Amino acid sequence: MTQEVLLILDIVMLFVSSYVAYECIREKEQRASILTTLGVGFHLILLYITMYLPSFIILVYAYYAVIGLGLLFFLIPRPPNVRALKGLRGYAVEEVIMPDEGDNVGSRKRLKPGSEEYRKYYERFPDLEADDLVRRNVKRVGGAVDDGYRPNMAMSRASFKLPYFMTSIAYASPLEDIEPQKLSPEKTTMIVKNLAMHLGAKLVGVCKVDPMCIYSHSRATRPDKWIIDGEEVDYPPYALVMATEMNHEHVNAAPHTPTAAETANQYANGAYISTVIAHWFSGMGYTGIAEHTGHYDAVLPPLAVQAGLGEVGRNGYLITPGMGGRVRLCAVLTDMPLVLDEPRDMGVEEFCRYCKKCALTCPSKSIPDGEMVVHRGVEKWKVNADTCSDYWDVVGTDCAICMAICPFSKPDTPLHAAVRWFVKHSRFAPRFFPIFDDLLYGTSWKPKPVSDWLKYD
Repeated sequence: MTQEVLLILDIVMLFVSSYVAYECIREKEQRASILTTLGVGFHLILLYITMYLPSFIILVYAYYAVIGLGLLFFLIPRPPNVRALKGLRGYAVEEVIMPDEGDNVGSRKRLKPGSEEYRKYYERFPDLEADDLVRRNVKRVGGAVDDGYRPNMAMSRASFKLPYFMTSIAYASPLEDIEPQKLSPEKTTMIVKNLAMHLGAKLVGVCKVDPMCIYSHSRATRPDKWIIDGEEVDYPPYALVMATEMNHEHVNAAPHTPTAAETANQYANGAYISTVIAHWFSGMGYTGIAEHTGHYDAVLPPLAVQAGLGEVGRNGYLITPGMGGRVRLCAVLTDMPLVLDEPRDMGVEEFCRYCKKCALTCPSKSIPDGEMVVHRGVEKWKVNADTCSDYWDVVGTDCAICMAICPFSKPDTPLHAAVRWFVKHSRFAPRFFPIFDDLLYGTSWKPKPVSDWLKYD
């Protein structure tokens, strides 16, 4: 290798290390900023050795040999995850039990002691009653972690008004006196996907509605509208599933109030987008049912898996390409024929098996750090939603530390896109990249600074 080639490599690596340092500084990652800045200095030294200290040039040769071997090592392809490519059914190992929205800890807390609904529920699940009685007596103070900082919590409350206001128009029947439009499924899918992106969605996919995603027992927004015994309902066969992006800066304030405000903001956006599209289907002569935080008939993360939006990670969030878990989901169920998307394999399952960062930093220890278990017939990492909700009551926000610290949640920059590419395609990257992430960013969570208009006391 000639000196000229070494100089070119030195300059390339200096540029790469400078770019990495720039991204770390821009993302307000203090530890990573220091380490990558030292990396820039190291490559300046290599450049100096190449140019002026030929007696030490063997060190430069050795460095690039290690880099080359490492690159070849990580270019060994990863076999596809057949289970992930099958979607939900790839993880179904027993008879699947449909989810029950009434089992949600928030839903249980709304049950009124002494009511018929209360009696019927705890006849089915007597072991939950004592703990739920304690939870009902906990007075949650919004934004307690920031002493209830009013500006940010007012943003959260204001945004959450929209989904519940739109609950009453979530169901859109076909318009009367019009014939269903007979466009091809390909054209309809093209139009409605672009409409969703135009309205603010970042990812859009289509799938068939799998019964294992539909609630067996559901509830409306108000406590007097419980449906405990369930009913047989014919749901439309297609689901248009959408993801909106949560702002990286806001999420990185977790568990503080800027994150809570952004959560509510994206739930509101999802309600708006899904409701508009539901009524678009209505105007086309078909049924549209908006699925958002004010009105759920289905569990959306597994539905999003079927629609090819991503994979579910150890923390229970949908992990998407480009945004990781920094998304909020909405959907529309419809009987208008659409072209289906396929589930995808991003290497998430294998990466999460070795990473465990969300589990180790979870304040309530609600995320398992072990292997998957079988729950309702499906193999998954089962998050303890009850203890997670208990911690939300303590801090008065929706926490989101597990979302913020997840390596997949980093911004969609060329740096992180390259890492995601290796995780998806390399046999060894999912095993070793969690180690690199720990070394560069650390293993503990510290909230990042926010812009002045979001600063909390």
